[in-house]
Amino acid sequence: MPTLDVRPAEHWPDVAAVMGARGGSVGCWCMFWRLTNQEMAGATDATNEAALRALVDSGRHPGLLLYADDEPVGWVSVGPRDEFHRIGRTKGLEFADEPDVWSLVCVYVARDHRGHGYTHELIDGAVRHAAAQGARIVESYPVADPEQGRKNGLSTGTVPMFQQAGFTVHRDLTAGRRVVMRRAAGSLEA
Repeated sequence: MPTLDVRPAEHWPDVAAVMGARGGSVGCWCMFWRLTNQEMAGATDATNEAALRALVDSGRHPGLLLYADDEPVGWVSVGPRDEFHRIGRTKGLEFADEPDVWSLVCVYVARDHRGHGYTHELIDGAVRHAAAQGARIVESYPVADPEQGRKNGLSTGTVPMFQQAGFTVHRDLTAGRRVVMRRAAGSLEA
């Protein structure tokens, strides 16, 4: 079993190694939730890559990386909910002003490293990180129907994946495409 360590994303080459040539899920480079629909419509794979690189290079830590024996193998995007502009503009995901709620919007494991349970390490690492930064709650937005999600990418995760990580349904959007799930930032019993 490799030694696993979740750390803030500080080195662009490590982020790029995890995301691969396709930029994670279909060239998004984990910018989908950070941009409005209008901004995303005008974005390209290259502009998304440049935007994520600028965030990493700025020292703002737009996500965390999972290392297995010091090799970067996974990525999770977590931060204060107001950093993700799309959330408040997505029907059913609108939120009241809750500054101590953080959003976990993406969990991505490099293709060659899937099937080892790394998503749970990433999720737990994201919750620990958020708690250390003052978050009270971590919220996720997994797809309600994994089969539908496979068509558009599953980087936001699935309901069972987050249930196994100790999240519970906060708002069931069964008529929609996503479920809002939450976990207390101080709870790491999952």
